Amino acid sequence: MLGLEHFVTAIKPIGVYGSNMNSRKDEIFEKTCAHIRSLVAGGAEMILPLGGAIIPYVVDPADLARATGAPVINTKIATIRFAEMCVMFGMTQSPLTYPRGKLSHADFSNRSANSQSDRGA
Repeated sequence: MLGLEHFVTAIKPIGVYGSNMNSRKDEIFEKTCAHIRSLVAGGAEMILPLGGAIIPYVVDPADLARATGAPVINTKIATIRFAEMCVMFGMTQSPLTYPRGKLSHADFSNRSANSQSDRGA
């Protein structure tokens, strides 16, 4: 987990699956609130919902935060804002982790030195 393991108190699935989640909004809300309360009792200081299909689309993180008193992060907003921040500060991927390839135009065309026609095949 990228060295962040010591920040994670627990991971708990809500266990609600299937289609048409909107019809189960109340059930999802209640189960999630119960999990949040147990996570806070276990030492969690904030809630970071994983997945993103149910929270924030079916259940609003702000509603969960109001109901439980714990901060619940809207992961969709957080990731969009992070991407915006990277663009604003001119940040790109790491040149150490993802070095630029030494490619030429020929590497993307049929005239490549590695093509079968160039090797006489």
